[in-house]
Amino acid sequence: MGQISYIGKFDSAERLDKILYSYPGWRRDTVMNEQRSLTVLLTMLTQDELAITEHTYPYDVGIYDDKEMVLLYDSLARKTRWKHFERTAIGAVRINALRLMREAGPPDYDDYISYRNGQINIHCGNIGPTTLLMNLVRHPELREFIIFAHPSQAKEGTAKYYRFEFSKEAHDTAGRYQNDIFDYVRRISAKHSWIIPSIPIDGDNSTE
Repeated sequence: MGQISYIGKFDSAERLDKILYSYPGWRRDTVMNEQRSLTVLLTMLTQDELAITEHTYPYDVGIYDDKEMVLLYDSLARKTRWKHFERTAIGAVRINALRLMREAGPPDYDDYISYRNGQINIHCGNIGPTTLLMNLVRHPELREFIIFAHPSQAKEGTAKYYRFEFSKEAHDTAGRYQNDIFDYVRRISAKHSWIIPSIPIDGDNSTE
């Protein structure tokens, strides 16, 4: 309902932690373990390259009775490692998310559930700052990344999702972050005489 803004205190990092890691026991971690990428996200917020808004939506605990949405979920599950044809708790979250996103058009799957040729991604689960930034780098068309939080954190009958809206400048910042990481790895490998594979750049001809 309100945009998160960085005010120079720990509160913003703490809030991001609750958004990115709302699922207990499911790859549970903390944003504080990824200080560099966390700093990049907070910088994006201060520079208005990233806006995060909180939304409440109706959550149907009996979603598996919606045969149409279950069929849609199963059709996507074939492209993933999801457990389909089983009534799992995370499956219920995903099906509720798919129902809410119907107006965005037909969904596809590429790392995450995607809409509008990859302009929108949705995720139901935990995700770290580094993974989020690298997804932004890999998908220059991405404009919105929507995280559906664990429903137990909301009032009965509703749940929350968080919309991350990225500007073009956010993509540029994520790209610089990736380059900084690559440069750091190169320096360390050179210092210790490590041999690492070269990193392909745009325009390289594929040998396959």
